Amino acid sequence: SPFRDYPGMQKPSVDWTPSIAPSGMAYYGTKHTAFPSLQKHGLITTLVDKKLYSVNLTTGEFTQSHVFPQATGRLRDVYVTTEGNVAVLMDGKDAKLMMVTPK
Repeated sequence: SPFRDYPGMQKPSVDWTPSIAPSGMAYYGTKHTAFPSLQKHGLITTLVDKKLYSVNLTTGEFTQSHVFPQATGRLRDVYVTTEGNVAVLMDGKDAKLMMVTPK
């Protein structure tokens, strides 16, 4: 869309223009312990940008960063296990499910 705002519309907390084509989202809570630095972050998979993003929800500033660069390609979905490991589902004919665990 060429439009970035409309009368009466609240500005977004996070803006990806041009679109990264977000496709999946999971919350990394305080009970997840595998990656403590991700606690209270939203994890977002992307189809066009082909990255997994983390959005910090703790400060109200909603800063974003690219996490787990080994998860690349069209990323369809993300899931956080009970232990806090991160599963990333790839997209396409040869799609794979990647489990990211601490080393």
